[in-house]
Amino acid sequence: MSLEPTELTDAEVCRFLRTRRQAAPTGRWTERAAGPMLGYLRRLGVVPEPEVVPPEGLSEQLLERYRDYLVRERGLVATTVVRYLDVARSFLKGRTSPEGLDLASLGGADVTGFVLRESRVLGVGSAKNMVSGLRSLLRFLYAQGEAPALAEAVPTVAGWRGASLPRALDPTGVARLLASCDRRTRVGRRDHAVLTLLVRLGLRAGEVAALELDDVDWRRGELVVRGKGDRHERLPLRSMLVRR
Repeated sequence: MSLEPTELTDAEVCRFLRTRRQAAPTGRWTERAAGPMLGYLRRLGVVPEPEVVPPEGLSEQLLERYRDYLVRERGLVATTVVRYLDVARSFLKGRTSPEGLDLASLGGADVTGFVLRESRVLGVGSAKNMVSGLRSLLRFLYAQGEAPALAEAVPTVAGWRGASLPRALDPTGVARLLASCDRRTRVGRRDHAVLTLLVRLGLRAGEVAALELDDVDWRRGELVVRGKGDRHERLPLRSMLVRR
């Protein structure tokens, strides 16, 4: 679709950049990168001046770009995207004023202050999810040229060892778990195969659930694993077949 210069509004520029980011996720297709060219064209009177957007509109525009980044570039599932957007919306709400959206002046104190306020009403698990979402947002803002590099300023949430399930099973526990499957039945053989994939290849539950018969290449001795962001990895089957 072709446009006349007078039709090159901010909305059309954002739509174009979003399309280019989808086609080439590794490129620097950002509003900041397009700024010098648009500024030059506006000084010549070729394209219209930027639209005056209220602060709330600026926040929503930024959240839409962040949503696109989480889905297209990070390949996160829908539930994680919603959770990260909730964190981003709360954080940006504190940076909105009648003058606009103030992100360039962000500092470490702003980040830690937000975490402390939010953590007072959250449990340990929810607080950990919140700081993960905040780090993701700050990395995005830095990559977009909107804010300083502050992801490392996000404090960690205390989690004491022994307060939850153990991080890993010892070899004896793994052997007992595999032996508990009744391999004389179809269900038992299925459970044994799933557990073996988890234990010996270290796959995620979602990666195991996504496996299909065509993903097993017996001739090459490889297994195709679909990871996050539609990434495909090939793992050797031998690590599964060797008895431990």
